[in-house]
Amino acid sequence: MRKQKQSIKAWLEKAETDWKVVDILVQSKEGLWGVVCFHVQQAVEKWLKAYLVFCGETPKRTHDLVSLLDEARRFDPALERYAGKLQVLSRFAVALRYPGNPDPTEIEGRAMVRSAQNVRKAILLRIQATPDAGKGKTI
Repeated sequence: MRKQKQSIKAWLEKAETDWKVVDILVQSKEGLWGVVCFHVQQAVEKWLKAYLVFCGETPKRTHDLVSLLDEARRFDPALERYAGKLQVLSRFAVALRYPGNPDPTEIEGRAMVRSAQNVRKAILLRIQATPDAGKGKTI
């Protein structure tokens, strides 16, 4: 059980590190919305993986948030409500790191941050609601 909690905790810590970067960049007013959205995507990916570990699954090695959400919905169908936003957010995992892909606007970036805040809250509530209920495996 101890390794499971450390594994979930490790995913959550990594997600929160990305989330801190998002907070710093948004507050900086530098207009780095591509970088913001990249770290938003990374944080959501790690929160979903933490939830899957909590549910006893070994998450796929993927950046595809919709695929991760599909796995997570097996344990909680209510997570479906985030599918549309996560589909948009998934494109920020790789595409923005290469030339030729336009950065999101401030409006788009702020919308992605709000979506991520909602996912973060939903995942953390599920994990914290029953701390001993998970059957997670160590990753």
